Amino acid sequence: MPAKAHIEFERYLAGDMSAPETERFLGGVERSPEDRRRLARLIEDQALLFDILHERAAARRPHASARRTEPAARPSSAAKLLPRVERRAPWARWVTAAAAVLLIGVALLVREHWAALTHLTLAPPVARIERARGEIWTVSDGTRRRAQAGESLRVGQELQTASGAGLAVVACEDGTRAELSPDTAAAFAPASSRHVTYELLVTRGTLSASVAAQPPGKHMLVRSPHVDIAVLGTRFVLAVRPGASRVTMQEGEVRIRNRNTGETALLHAGDQAVVDNQRVHIAARPQIAKRLPPTGTAQRPVVVGFTLINADTNLPIPGFDPMAQNAVLNLGTLPTTNVAIRADTSPRIVKAVALEYDGQPKKGLEGVYPYMLWGDSLGVVSGYRPTPGWHTVKAVPYGYAPGEEAADTRTPSIANAPIGVGLTLRFLVIDTP
Repeated sequence: MPAKAHIEFERYLAGDMSAPETERFLGGVERSPEDRRRLARLIEDQALLFDILHERAAARRPHASARRTEPAARPSSAAKLLPRVERRAPWARWVTAAAAVLLIGVALLVREHWAALTHLTLAPPVARIERARGEIWTVSDGTRRRAQAGESLRVGQELQTASGAGLAVVACEDGTRAELSPDTAAAFAPASSRHVTYELLVTRGTLSASVAAQPPGKHMLVRSPHVDIAVLGTRFVLAVRPGASRVTMQEGEVRIRNRNTGETALLHAGDQAVVDNQRVHIAARPQIAKRLPPTGTAQRPVVVGFTLINADTNLPIPGFDPMAQNAVLNLGTLPTTNVAIRADTSPRIVKAVALEYDGQPKKGLEGVYPYMLWGDSLGVVSGYRPTPGWHTVKAVPYGYAPGEEAADTRTPSIANAPIGVGLTLRFLVIDTP
């Protein structure tokens, strides 16, 4: 053991450390299994040494049974480190050592988590985790731990979802619900005004909110690093990215404010706004998408849109025929979660369509109408349940060479086939009842 470390152990055993020094010393011991074992041995040795000294002192007394008072012996340097306790049985030394190590562990554990424990005790719950999938965590006072459905959330607790498959649905007492998509972090904050019912801070990721009607004169406040959203009761999606936040309205209206410039704007159903550190960029979008005009030809086909198909019925899903850019698919309200996506072309029959999903090309080409992202068998489409989060689908059509006859084929060859005009669609999947 280094000389400095040895001195620290001696000072602790002798009780010469101040309270801050003792806290630092125990913190270091807790982090090192070797130091914990060393401290246990020293405590045991201390007890053993005292027993030896006690026996020797008793042996020097000619009349030990007389119990007379004798002058105190001058303590040795080793004895100075030892407390004056009565002689114990040999097995008691082991019990003392084990108890000391246990008490040290408990003290360190309480010290480490004291702030979090007192915080959780004092802060009342404001919401609960209604549903969870994949890995999710709560973070409080720097302590991160796994969370699960049914747990309460308190002011100051941050809820995090894992990237990939993490998802959490949070419910408030008034019926407000918020869904955290994968790789999202959000926390309830203390209300900044008496007019605020709930204040929710989203630091990253995508949050889909369905806010219940708020009491007269009050509103819910949803914040990101770039925008404040005052909500009276509506449905919207907030996507937070480095440098900017995007607000997409589904129902109702909200008032937003640029946190850097103070610029405000009123958003209605169908509006979308991107807020950065400079300004609020608003782009109104229609509720129903319009297909591109059918200007394609057999030699130069055009992808004019995408349609969301109910794979249970093979029919288009109302409201998604066609799908709008940045469309929001709520699995909790769709007639089915078994869906498919069809690429629509002009003309209706083309030589082949190459499809991609989230940047991954589909194996093989679609050479027979309908041109389905996950294929079909004799017109019966293959469906899937999309995962929450943002997705992209891309379609590129191939036309016929001059003089080539237009016909469906399961194994199209695109050698020397002219490439038409493709289309990429971006959409968000959520799962909120």
